[in-house]
Amino acid sequence: FTKKTGRCLVSAAEKDGTRIIAVTLNAPDDWNDHTAMLNLGFEKIQTSELISPGGISFSIPVTGGVSPYVTASNKEGLFYTCLKENTHVTYEVRAYRFLFAPVSIGDGVGEVVYYDNGKEIGRVKLFAESDSAKKQAKKKLFGLF
Repeated sequence: FTKKTGRCLVSAAEKDGTRIIAVTLNAPDDWNDHTAMLNLGFEKIQTSELISPGGISFSIPVTGGVSPYVTASNKEGLFYTCLKENTHVTYEVRAYRFLFAPVSIGDGVGEVVYYDNGKEIGRVKLFAESDSAKKQAKKKLFGLF
């Protein structure tokens, strides 16, 4: 509180993984205002886990490798906070169709891109969980025989 600004309050609350912050300036009934704003926010907003760590896993072919495939997966998860109404989340997997050996554990092999009503809202990188060394060429011996 100051004489110029009146009663000011900043508050935060968390419910079901959604955190909301309320701010009022020069509000004589700030506590009730914040209670109403936070309650309205929790009625209208939700937080959802779009993908958990390791939530997607698939094989990618490897050309010239000892192992013909490597497994790709995400290390990180992704949460999304949005309005409960008019939400239409989709995703697109962007990964290599095949890889050239050698492939090592931890190599980036693509990403998953998330959209809400066509607008990008987040990305999760995909990494190799297995490896595939490069095949050694067989040596041919040439002799007199």
